[in-house]
Parts: sequence; C-alpha cells; structure tokens
Amino acid sequence: MLYFSRFKMILIWLAVAATVILAAPNLFSASTLAQLPNWVPKRQMTLGLDLQGGSHILLRMDPNDLTKDRLETTRDQIRTLLRDAKIGYTGLAGSGRTVQVRITDPRQVDAAKTALKTLTDPVAAGLFSSGSVQEMSLDDSEPGLLKFTVTDAGIKYRTS
Repeated sequence: MLYFSRFKMILIWLAVAATVILAAPNLFSASTLAQLPNWVPKRQMTLGLDLQGGSHILLRMDPNDLTKDRLETTRDQIRTLLRDAKIGYTGLAGSGRTVQVRITDPRQVDAAKTALKTLTDPVAAGLFSSGSVQEMSLDDSEPGLLKFTVTDAGIKYRTS
C-alpha cells in the first residue's frame, strides 16, 4: 500500500481545493457571478465548440465533382473487372457522364457484359426505404463498344 507523508497529503488537497475554486465560476451564469463577493474568482473558461453545444457544419456536394469522381471509380472498376476476367479491351476512357471501353475480341463481349454487370445493378436507395436506384446505365448499341453512363437518379442518390 502506498504511504504519503502528512505534508504531501496536505499539498495534494490544497491543489485540489485551488482547482475547484478556480473552476467554480464555470458552473454559474454571468449574472450570478456578478452578485458574488470580489474575492471570488469571476473569470470563466472559454468553452470550445464541443462544449458550447457542438459545431454545425454545412456540407455542399457539387454534382459535377461527384460525377467526375464516380467516372474515375467506374473506370477503375472496369479495368479491374475485365483484367480479373481475362478479357482484352482497349480505349478505356471517360468524358462527361460516360465511360466507354472497347472489347477487342467480339466473342468476349457477352463475357464482358457479365463481368461488368455489377456496375449496372441497382443499389438500395436507403436504410428505411424499399426502393432501389440504378446509378449506371449500359449502352451496347455499337458492336464491341460498351458505354456506361451515370444516371440522373444515381447523382440524386449520391447527393441526397
């Protein structure tokens, strides 16, 4: 068991008492402090944002930045998915709201669509809603060229 001399115990309790006296003004309002005698410390500690009731941050999402980030992510996903499926491709590029990729072997177009199907799968719209949102749409009207476009619903889903 620890043993402190009487002198050390007195110093510890004096330090505790001084701290309580110096911190006490924070427990009272300014009008109450004005009524106290002059020998009582009246200076309150400035509280940080977290102790003043929190900070309120306003976040603003720019749809253009979101679209750009989504296209970069989609391009990276296409690259990874096609590489994992061992499907040859060329011309992987994105502009505006569209990412396009050309499949080099026409016989592998269906395999590429299957590998990239996860990009066009609907995502759940929210925790408490039962709907879903399709973020990307696929345009395969030109043979061998797959175009993935960010949908308006996808942008709205990401910004809300």
